[in-house]
Amino acid sequence: MKMKRLKFYGNIRFIGELFKLGMLTENIMHDCIYRLLKACDDDSLVSLCILLTTVGQLLDTDKAKNNWIQHHTCESDSLKIDVNHKVFKKEQFKKQVMQSQLPPRNDKFQSNIRHESRRLPKDLPRDEVEIIAKMIFKEFLGTGDLDKAKTSVKELEGQTYLEVLVSSCINDVLEKSKKERDITGQFFHEMVKNNLIPCVAYFKGLSEILQFAEDMVIDIPMIWTYLAQLIVPVLIGGSVPWSDLIQVLQTSLEKSCCLKLLTEILLHAKIITSEADVARMWQSSNLEWSQFVDPPNVTKFLEDKELQITISPVNESQLTAPTSLGE
Repeated sequence: MKMKRLKFYGNIRFIGELFKLGMLTENIMHDCIYRLLKACDDDSLVSLCILLTTVGQLLDTDKAKNNWIQHHTCESDSLKIDVNHKVFKKEQFKKQVMQSQLPPRNDKFQSNIRHESRRLPKDLPRDEVEIIAKMIFKEFLGTGDLDKAKTSVKELEGQTYLEVLVSSCINDVLEKSKKERDITGQFFHEMVKNNLIPCVAYFKGLSEILQFAEDMVIDIPMIWTYLAQLIVPVLIGGSVPWSDLIQVLQTSLEKSCCLKLLTEILLHAKIITSEADVARMWQSSNLEWSQFVDPPNVTKFLEDKELQITISPVNESQLTAPTSLGE
């Protein structure tokens, strides 16, 4: 996940800086390098590059080279075999998924064969679910074919890690265009509404992102706006309860961050629906602005954000029915 990766990379760079200050030994650094090499996944290799860029020059000594050869040459063959096995297994799985998505032949026999081939094993590992999720989402963004996306997501029914579909899609589209974020929000709405992604899985995947959102502000200053654009279609479409969303926001975010995201959600919802709907949304949440803003500053805050409607009486005649962005 993008949020976790960036935090992990920062920790690796921090370890390198500690070594440069003499607070860590060479043995520790060599052990870190060896572990990152042995992991042989993309994140570990990127981390290794960061670490070597930070401390490589200090470690490049004759003594270090001799020690490395002496301690690790005997394991090199088994390490290569392990790396090749992991790569082969991953490529075979990708090929299997790609083959399962080949277009059907017209005759009934071929259709039945295809149907059988698309039955995924139960309890796939998280990384394999993520591979499938990314392929489904990439195809959906390219074609916009929501019906086909529903069919593909249905094939993941019963998998343990369905929340990966949510977190990986958000990570993929977070820094793309507003149009793509709106489309992704609509994608989530349709999947949750049709119970292809259960509410529990949706909220779990969303929470995985929210827990690292504050750390991402420095790289994505507009992150609260972007997240709101992804959340609002699900909310105003009626596929997730507002009360449940509030609970997830409050448990996943610090109070100040929760305020920022709530504000952006209401502002974006006001554009999509009506002011009366936004007022009803807020008032039905049983929240008070004083829970997030010092009471003397509430009025000014609402004026600055143009959200005075949230504390005004709701005009029932102006309410609109829950609707998706696609309608």
